[in-house]
Amino acid sequence: MSPDIPTRCATSRFTKTTNFPSYQPAELCAILRGMAKSQKYELPDNLDAKLTPWPESESKRDSWGNAREMRTLLEQAREAQAMRIARNPGADLTKIEMSDIVAATGSL
Repeated sequence: MSPDIPTRCATSRFTKTTNFPSYQPAELCAILRGMAKSQKYELPDNLDAKLTPWPESESKRDSWGNAREMRTLLEQAREAQAMRIARNPGADLTKIEMSDIVAATGSL
């Protein structure tokens, strides 16, 4: 492998960077709810109050992806939901429970 490959891969052909303001935690909760609704999932009623501290603390990370983090959170919550439903096949397939969100965030 050529030693200059990482250098070539690290450069961008885009010359301008556009910075967008970060969403506020309430907006991120609304985005998460919208994504879940569009995929026909129900989120817990008390989610917003419990989730708000998570983006407040996580958004300090350099790799924080703003709304992308909400998409990832929903994907991970769906994975946790699938594991929960595998243990309880009678569970509602449309509901993502708080325990699924906790599993996805690793906290709350």
